[in-house]
Amino acid sequence: MSIIDLIEKTTFSSSEKEAVNYILSQGYNVHNLTLKQMSKKSYTSPATFVRVAQRLGFKG
Repeated sequence: MSIIDLIEKTTFSSSEKEAVNYILSQGYNVHNLTLKQMSKKSYTSPATFVRVAQRLGFKG
């Protein structure tokens, strides 16, 4: 299952949706950014990105 499929099947809070939309809009460019940079640009907190990853089943 692709990450896009996981995102479509997962329910997110409004702030988590902002984080997901930012990730999707940036595509492969996110691998050059830190959580702090992404959170600043998406007006969310770094913890929001961590929660998104956890909801998608990632650990660590």
